[in-house]
Amino acid sequence: MKHVLMLAMLLSSTCSFAQLAKGNLQLGGSLSYTNQKNDQYDYYPGLPYSIKSTSFALSPRAGLFFSDKSVVGLSLSFTSTTNTSEFSGLDKNQSKNSLFSITPYYRHYKSLGEHAAFFFQGDASIGFGKYKPEGASYDTFYYGVGVRPGVALFLSEKWALEATYGSLSYQSTKYTPDGSDNNRTSNSFGLNLNWSTLAFGVQYFIAR
Repeated sequence: MKHVLMLAMLLSSTCSFAQLAKGNLQLGGSLSYTNQKNDQYDYYPGLPYSIKSTSFALSPRAGLFFSDKSVVGLSLSFTSTTNTSEFSGLDKNQSKNSLFSITPYYRHYKSLGEHAAFFFQGDASIGFGKYKPEGASYDTFYYGVGVRPGVALFLSEKWALEATYGSLSYQSTKYTPDGSDNNRTSNSFGLNLNWSTLAFGVQYFIAR
């Protein structure tokens, strides 16, 4: 009886992570939406100042396990962000930023019990889009690299839910005004723990 129980536990553990096996396919993506507002009173002395930021991101992806618990894949992403600044309720400025990007990635899983796993993902992105501050319009070209952590919850042998938060990344964006070649470039590097990095996703696994 003892041996039967041990075998059952072993099979249960194996089934829980049968998804993370060499040759399997991973299909899925992530969806995120954030809406933040920050009220201040020190931008102009004695006058209230507020910033509202709304962001939407959609990212389908597909990957192939080249070894147990390690996958390489490709993700397509669309993000849209709108920032609205208001001074003392009288003066309002708005900017919009949209970006389409292509991202090859590498992901490695580390099991956390029988039905959950931690993962880290390294990726490199290239993309293009449109940036529209108040009264202007720019074409944008973007590239970047990053590392981000996440957690996956396995609901069955086929399905898993996942969440990612935070990133360590380098990004470079070139802005070119409409009708002009006078571009400018913005670079950034650092650890981002903003809530805008929080994303939820669903994964579907196909055994081969």
